[in-house]
Amino acid sequence: MQYDAPRSRRSQSGNPLLTVLALLMILSLGTHVFTILSLNRARLAARAELAALARQVETLRGSGVSFTVPVNQTVPINARVPIAKRFNVPVDTVVAINDSVTVPIDTPFGSTSFSLPVRANIPIRVTVPVTIEETLDIATSVQVAVDVPINLTIAETNIDQYLDDLLRRLTALTDDL
Repeated sequence: MQYDAPRSRRSQSGNPLLTVLALLMILSLGTHVFTILSLNRARLAARAELAALARQVETLRGSGVSFTVPVNQTVPINARVPIAKRFNVPVDTVVAINDSVTVPIDTPFGSTSFSLPVRANIPIRVTVPVTIEETLDIATSVQVAVDVPINLTIAETNIDQYLDDLLRRLTALTDDL
């Protein structure tokens, strides 16, 4: 016959320190699982936001900016304008002469004057070369009032390079998450 020693209360209920440690380990494991799940949700949300931002940057690269610049100012103009022109002027006319000329005559009997009538039609047909060489000095002010439309496409500016770099970095960051 074998004798079994009476069991103490301590061995029946187990070691309370082990029970507390087991509960703390379970609590720690639960906290770690919760933290990992929360971080994974944050990672997925960050990936979604980065992808949305990348799409917006791509849309921005294809867009443009349009605006109107009003110009209202006085522009001074100071200039010397040389003019050199040569042209021919045709003259085709008839000059009518209807006049009298008094002619003095000295004779041995004395001086006397005669009136001679002059009546003639003289045709003139000639081409006269005319040259004009002149410099005009212009000094004035002109009022300019105009609305200038400006249309810029982002792809045509230096901003496109920065947006391309941003898009590459966003894509790389999304892939790393």
